[in-house]
Amino acid sequence: ESEHYLSPSVVKISWFLKNEKNEEIDYEHFAPPFLLNIERVYGKIRNLTYRYLPDNTLFPTEALKYEPYVVREALNNCIAHQDYELGGRIQVIEYPDRLLFTNLGSFLPGSVERVIEQDAPQEFYRNSFLAQAMVNLNLIDTQGGGIKRMFSLQMKRYFPLPDYDLTETEKVKVSIIGKVLDENYSRLLKQQNDLDLHTVMLLDRVQKGTR
Repeated sequence: ESEHYLSPSVVKISWFLKNEKNEEIDYEHFAPPFLLNIERVYGKIRNLTYRYLPDNTLFPTEALKYEPYVVREALNNCIAHQDYELGGRIQVIEYPDRLLFTNLGSFLPGSVERVIEQDAPQEFYRNSFLAQAMVNLNLIDTQGGGIKRMFSLQMKRYFPLPDYDLTETEKVKVSIIGKVLDENYSRLLKQQNDLDLHTVMLLDRVQKGTR
């Protein structure tokens, strides 16, 4: 009932389901309270069981397409860091093999590499009151470890790492791929489980052709 007090800011999360041809086949919009609707958005995502054959064995490995923590962290970061004065919506776009999260506003740390290397709290938050409230509810981590944990969890699953697209000045896009892209990448991570995250990030760029 209090959403109108935030006008002209737009406070909405939009979920879209698209097929292989990028055609929209379903959608839903969510308004505050986000505390409740975070779970409703997550419930719309078809987090099915993914099966793949590592090391050319006859016994498939089973895993959820998307690690729940990674999905929630990406969505909660959108909510905490959205620039609501820009008048846009947070978007969660579900494709057959990936999720795309977008929020308006620049990426304050500058680069993902800086966040992971520093592994420390950010000095400035766009929505400090909102961010602190989300911290108190254990929805986000202000100690600098949320994004790094997302990368580490994907690495431990032998899945591609999250993709951060920061090419647009006032928009952050995060893609989470829900399948194995290159079996050589997954096999290498499984055989050499002592690789550091920086090295795995470089290998991930190679498999995606983004060197």
